Amino acid sequence: MNKKDFIEIMTELKLISDASSKIDKAMKELSPDFGGFLNDRAESLVVKLLKKAMNDESEHSEIDYFIYEIEWGTKFYEGCEHKDGTSIPLATVEDLWDRLIETKRRNSENYY
Repeated sequence: MNKKDFIEIMTELKLISDASSKIDKAMKELSPDFGGFLNDRAESLVVKLLKKAMNDESEHSEIDYFIYEIEWGTKFYEGCEHKDGTSIPLATVEDLWDRLIETKRRNSENYY
């Protein structure tokens, strides 16, 4: 997968995620008893495919971390660290791409 395609897919996934959140919020405004709207099957499938394409299927998935832990980079701050203790510049989808490519490069160097 190339950078352009990765960013395009991640951007579209974010738009879908945001739209789903808006639907959930609107339904809760209409009915306070509304249980909630979640489009997680589609999102999970796209995330799974991205992780496979980017060889990011470890316990410490960078994609999962970016989307779910630091909420699409919105909770990133200087000095923010990943679960494994490494420093992470992950404020944007482009940062995530760079991190994934760097990890892939390091892993291939360590393989040989």
